[in-house]
Amino acid sequence: GLGDVYKRQVLSKREVECLRWAALGKTDSEVGIIISLSHATIRYHMHRAGEKLNSVNRAQTIFKAGQLGYLGAND
Repeated sequence: GLGDVYKRQVLSKREVECLRWAALGKTDSEVGIIISLSHATIRYHMHRAGEKLNSVNRAQTIFKAGQLGYLGAND
């Protein structure tokens, strides 16, 4: 299924953390403040997650991460 295609690309804890905040509507700058990392670092993690999930933009990265269960409440 769809999940299997992406499952090979495992997101790091940091990438997931950034995506979870982004999914709540936070900007990269806001996420950086929340988890005490620089704006550039957040952008890097978001970019890496997007590459791993083969997405064209931030919204699609968040959507795909959600489809794969990365944004669920359970760890």
